[in-house]
Amino acid sequence: MTINHFVKSTLVFALLLSATMVFAQDGQNQKKTPEERAANQTAWMQKNLGLTGDQFTKVHDIILASARSQENVNTAAGNNTGARQKIAKNRDEQIKNVLTADQYTKYQAHVEEMKQKMMERRGNMGQ
Repeated sequence: MTINHFVKSTLVFALLLSATMVFAQDGQNQKKTPEERAANQTAWMQKNLGLTGDQFTKVHDIILASARSQENVNTAAGNNTGARQKIAKNRDEQIKNVLTADQYTKYQAHVEEMKQKMMERRGNMGQ
C-alpha cells in the first residue's frame, strides 16, 4: 500500500466515522420518550418563562399529551405532516390559555427560533 493510498483511506474512514457520529446523535434526540420530551420542554419553560407551580403542572400536562399524540402519529404508517401540525397548533392554543401575555410572547419567539434552527439543519443536510 502506498502512502498516498493510505492517506486517502484514512480520510475516507474519518469522514464515515464523523458522519456516523452525527446521525447517532440525531437518533438519540429522536428516541426520547414523550415523558422525557415533556419534562425537558417544561423545564425550559420553567427556567426561561418563570412559570408558577400551577402553570408548571398545566403546561407539563399539555405538552405530555401533545408529545404522546405526536408519538402515535410518528409510529403510524405514512408521513402525516398535517396531523403533526394540528397537534402542535392545539398544544400552542392550550398553552396560550395558561401563560401570561408576556410569557406567551417569549414562548412564541422560542418556538420560532427552534423552527428556524430545524430548517437550517435540514438545509445543511442536503448540501
